Amino acid sequence: MVAVVLLGLGALAARPRPLPLQVPPLSLDLGAGLAEEAARRGSLRGALPDDAMSRELREALLEQGRAEAAGGEPRGRATARLARIRELAGALVRDHGEQGLLALREDFLASYEALWDAQQRGQRPDPQRVAGQVGAFGRMLERYGLVREGSLVAPRFVVRVLYRARFHALVGRPLTWEMSRWERQAYYGWLAFHAEAADPSMRLDALRAFAEAAGLPWPDAERLDEAAVADARSRDVLRARVALLAAADRAEEALALGHAVLARWPDLRLRNGLLGLQQGLGARQRATRQPAPGGEAGAKTEAP
Repeated sequence: MVAVVLLGLGALAARPRPLPLQVPPLSLDLGAGLAEEAARRGSLRGALPDDAMSRELREALLEQGRAEAAGGEPRGRATARLARIRELAGALVRDHGEQGLLALREDFLASYEALWDAQQRGQRPDPQRVAGQVGAFGRMLERYGLVREGSLVAPRFVVRVLYRARFHALVGRPLTWEMSRWERQAYYGWLAFHAEAADPSMRLDALRAFAEAAGLPWPDAERLDEAAVADARSRDVLRARVALLAAADRAEEALALGHAVLARWPDLRLRNGLLGLQQGLGARQRATRQPAPGGEAGAKTEAP
């Protein structure tokens, strides 16, 4: 009897059921990333500049954070301050090299983490100090799903990477400037796999950048071979890509890629997700073919 019941449950699980396509969770090699991060932070010790120009830059960055936290600042004032921050950052690099700017970034990051840890211990740091170091970063963490209901759900490594990206934006550098491959995987990977509030097309771009940083393939449906599904992370990228294509209203591309994956790797969740997508697409196509009330399908009407 037990064997019969188990066989029945297995048959039920294998039966196709239309379900929403889902993006799998991000998988990161945190060990390698943390080791490289620690080594680089160690190499920057002693490189922190402390002249009048760097102190002015530090204060301008803190003022930027306080303005972000308060909100409602006139656009002209914010624009002028950002221009001054970038001018000071360029001068700092000329005088102290890029290592000087990187050291300032890590000093800001260390201060931010110290405030975070103090708050987690129940302490209440000075609000103006918090505002200067955090700015709008806390809201960004909530918007992109790193913090939910006041609790951190992302690895601290990912938070640090995103704080570095914020610093880079303020000083006029590319968001992933001087980031290691592990940091780029964390940055693009979180956006692609977990930032549900972001535009699906932007998440697709981030997913491709994640795959590039991780050295993973990015094949088209007609070129997808066994190597593209050879390891778990490659399959996660493909599942995420199918789901994000569907979310970006590119259902035909999602179906083509998804069926190419299934031809080489059986995946029950993907199969059921494609079934749900196919049914939804069919329903929309039937709805567009319905005749208008009192007329025939496909009949043309003249504008008055």
